[in-house]
Amino acid sequence: IAKNKLGFVLGTCTKPDATSPLLSQWDRCDKMVISWLLHAVEKRIADSILFSSSSRQIWLDLEQRFGQSNGTKFFQVKKDLYSISQGNRDIASYFTEIKKLWDEYDSMLSVPTCSCGISCATYIHDQKMKEREQLIQ
Repeated sequence: IAKNKLGFVLGTCTKPDATSPLLSQWDRCDKMVISWLLHAVEKRIADSILFSSSSRQIWLDLEQRFGQSNGTKFFQVKKDLYSISQGNRDIASYFTEIKKLWDEYDSMLSVPTCSCGISCATYIHDQKMKEREQLIQ
């Protein structure tokens, strides 16, 4: 989200107290983020979140509805990855399709990230395994 407004949807930019002189600025910014969110989704989805109290509330609602990986979709993407072939496509189109599928596959994985601050052997191993799997494709 542009203009440093990510904190509104993540909940890190919290609403000031009712007596705070910053409340009106916060409300204005939150309404701008709400507008961005409403214009970023389909009309029927926008209609269902139109009367939410804050951009954070909209984000939580959307995350609850759409943030969970769909098992059927996950297996379909994996199947597509294993069955893709170049066929009549030029190499650029073929590579683009493979990359799109891998990116979609990666976005559905909920792999914990290493936070130990050093070169984590498990992370390095997982990355090498992922690279090998992509090469096999």
